[in-house]
Amino acid sequence: MAQENTGAIKGTIKDQTGAAIAGAKVTASSPALVRSLDATSDKEGSYRFPKLPVGVYTVTVTQTGFK
Repeated sequence: MAQENTGAIKGTIKDQTGAAIAGAKVTASSPALVRSLDATSDKEGSYRFPKLPVGVYTVTVTQTGFK
């Protein structure tokens, strides 16, 4: 049997009231990557980074009007 050596990061971006935030820029960075990867949250606030190399990641979110 083959072993998998990749994984994924997924999540949902919400504000303090629990409302989904669409259009937020989500960045995943890691020493395991050549460069950072970007995604944009959908209308439900969901994002996904598929097929990432194994490693430790930092995920940051930015959206106009939010700190």
